[in-house]
Amino acid sequence: EGYCLGTAQMFVWGGGGLQFILGNLYKRGLLSTLVPNDPRCKEDPGKIGAKLHEKILGAEMTRRTFTNCCNIMKRHDFYGKWMKWRKAKGIEAQLSLNTKKKE
Repeated sequence: EGYCLGTAQMFVWGGGGLQFILGNLYKRGLLSTLVPNDPRCKEDPGKIGAKLHEKILGAEMTRRTFTNCCNIMKRHDFYGKWMKWRKAKGIEAQLSLNTKKKE
């Protein structure tokens, strides 16, 4: 359970840092061109500039962290462990993953 919950913390902390990286890449007009395993990660930093290269690497590293975290959470039933934790704390365990409003 600790492993699964620790993974959730990685997900949250990575998401906080990613906002700054993606915001900077967006301002430069580069966000829409990023792809998984972006080839610019392998380029010589001198070609695109060391600071930009660092931001692209940061975005790719965080994307990989998210992918790994999601896979770990699925594999170790994060949702089930979260519901068990909520029940133990007396928190209502009902949570809808459906975001559509009911009429």
